[in-house]
Amino acid sequence: MRALSLFSGVGGFELGMQRAGIETVMQVEQDKHCLAVLERHWPDVERVTDVRDVGMERVADHAQGKPIAAERSISNAEPSGADVDLVYGGFPCQDLSVAGKRTGFGGERSSLWYEFHRVLSEVRPRWALIENVPGLLSSNSGHDFAILLSGLDELGYDASWAILDAQHFGVPQRRRRVFVVAGPRGRGAEQVLSVCESCDGDTQTSGATGTGITDGAGPGVARALGNVGGGADYGANKGTLAIARVAWALQERDSKRPDSSTKDGHLLPEKDEVRRPTPIECERLMGWPDDHTRYAADGTEIADGNRYKMAGNGVVAPVAEWIGHRLVAVDKLLGATT
Repeated sequence: MRALSLFSGVGGFELGMQRAGIETVMQVEQDKHCLAVLERHWPDVERVTDVRDVGMERVADHAQGKPIAAERSISNAEPSGADVDLVYGGFPCQDLSVAGKRTGFGGERSSLWYEFHRVLSEVRPRWALIENVPGLLSSNSGHDFAILLSGLDELGYDASWAILDAQHFGVPQRRRRVFVVAGPRGRGAEQVLSVCESCDGDTQTSGATGTGITDGAGPGVARALGNVGGGADYGANKGTLAIARVAWALQERDSKRPDSSTKDGHLLPEKDEVRRPTPIECERLMGWPDDHTRYAADGTEIADGNRYKMAGNGVVAPVAEWIGHRLVAVDKLLGATT
């Protein structure tokens, strides 16, 4: 599968997709520090700095001579994906998080969902994968999520969604995020996020397990919002709070090692004292390789403050990998049965 990454950050999504065998052929990111990290790890991938510059023409130009899909009506059109099979990304969450002002899709940042929607309408991939904070479900009393689902339906997609918690995917932090999978009409989108007790991952929506499946935006939204309750919604600026929760556990583990008294250049804390996790510990909590955010493409070191922000805003790679494997499997199944 070939994919287009929107709002790429430092490539947490890309790491997971890559491990699942999905090739990312274009990245869209505007932060200069994030761009430097992306360039270091994916030097051959085209990067675009403004999502408003991305569309069918741009993707077709990149596709090395592949034909551009004919223009067609958005209404009731079935996704086909001329040059990419998947568009994925997490549009900015600051206006959706319960830690912010909650201006929703009317805010300057989270309104970039409409650019995500426009890219889908022009590029026409078979699949779309959207990530955001749980506050997306309740923003503006559910109206924003209804807009998102209605937009996907308008483009010819069925959608399924779930809140996935990173602690169930092999990393020691509680980090809950909403993932929306949109795919061809039928049960494809539902199958991607279906979870059983014997599966490797787990979904958790305020204590409940399962997915919400759209059969029309109205009842689908109502069902999803009915599962929304308390619980932490860290948002982009609160991501390091979740990381800080496990700092002491990591230190206890490291303290049992003979050479750990000054591990990562920090003395072990006194009893009942919590220290700030190091950037490399933050990377491990995200399932990223060590020093993933340490260097720019030219080899210069990136300031710790920027690295903490990158982790706080990032996507946990093992969660993305699990979804990626499911997407590939379901896509092959649908291809074999149609």
